[in-house]
Amino acid sequence: MARGWRGEAISPQTFVLDSPLPGIPLVSEQTLNGRLCRLVEELVHQGIPLQQATREFERQYLRTTLRDNDGSVSRTASALGVHRNTLRNKMAALGLGAQESPRPRRRAASR
Repeated sequence: MARGWRGEAISPQTFVLDSPLPGIPLVSEQTLNGRLCRLVEELVHQGIPLQQATREFERQYLRTTLRDNDGSVSRTASALGVHRNTLRNKMAALGLGAQESPRPRRRAASR
């Protein structure tokens, strides 16, 4: 049995509908897997190479996670379950810099 990102048990039957093709489950459009399948089909039909699709997915995933963590590399690394240096190396490899996820400026302390 698979586990969701928060640890809850996910039954494979939850995501599968009856398929007209034997042995190939039909995926619901309402699930993450269903939406991802549609996106992958679109990329394949447009002739996007796997390497380019993977790189762009990783870039967007990291940008969103950084933004959700106010640009903090340490908190983002923790949320992703990787070491901070691993995240920094991945960001450099993907061409993501500090300008991609600016941290909000701290307000000056009032006196």
